[in-house]
Order: sequence, then structure tokens, then C-alpha cells
Amino acid sequence: MNAQDNRIPQQQLPNRLAAVSSIRTVLVSLALFAVGCAPALTQEAVTRQALSVDFGDFQSKAELTFPASSSGALPTVILIHGSGPEDMDATIFGAGVSGKPVKLSSIFKDISDALPASDFAVLRYNKH
Repeated sequence: MNAQDNRIPQQQLPNRLAAVSSIRTVLVSLALFAVGCAPALTQEAVTRQALSVDFGDFQSKAELTFPASSSGALPTVILIHGSGPEDMDATIFGAGVSGKPVKLSSIFKDISDALPASDFAVLRYNKH
């Protein structure tokens, strides 16, 4: 058997990457739960640094969130989206009673707000 036999067919790659991304999101959520319930830092105790990420075929706005009191390297969580366009907060909308969209969740924003209390940095970006 040669090395080419172990390659993922190109047409299956997007599905596998989406599955890996979903697994990462679940793992980050579990880590957030395990880190737990550390009290959230005040807005003054968190630094939010605007960045730009070059994906080769497009530039995307990004944000690095970390404890303002940090003075060195921190473990960093990179929040990776699943398939489809998404904003950096991974905002999900549903239909409201009047038919207007209602924000149901911004899980990446919630994660980026919570993890700095446990001395993690968080990088998130717009995917579109």
C-alpha cells in the first residue's frame, strides 16, 4: 500500500472538515463548561484587539480577546466555524412572533467573553 491509498478523496474533504469543525466547537464548549464557571471578567479586565486575517482569496475581520492583565504567552483557542457564512460571534437567528429575526445565540461571543477569566486568549473571525 502506498501513501496515496490513505488520502481522503477531494470531494469528501469539505464534509470531513465540517465534521472536524463541529467536533472542535463541541470540545471548546465542553472545555468552557469544565473551566467552568469561572466568574466573567469585567470589560475593563479584557482586551479586545481587532485584527485582519488573510485567507488567500479574501481578507476577514477578526478579534483576539485576552485578559488585560496578561504579560506573556497564553494558551489560545481558535474558534473555527462549520460550513456556510458566519460572523465572528457565530450568531444564530430564529423567527420571532412578528416574523422579524430574533437573535437566539452568539456562542462564539459567549466563549470569547468567558475564557479570558481562566487565562485563555480567544481568536475568532468573520467567515464570509
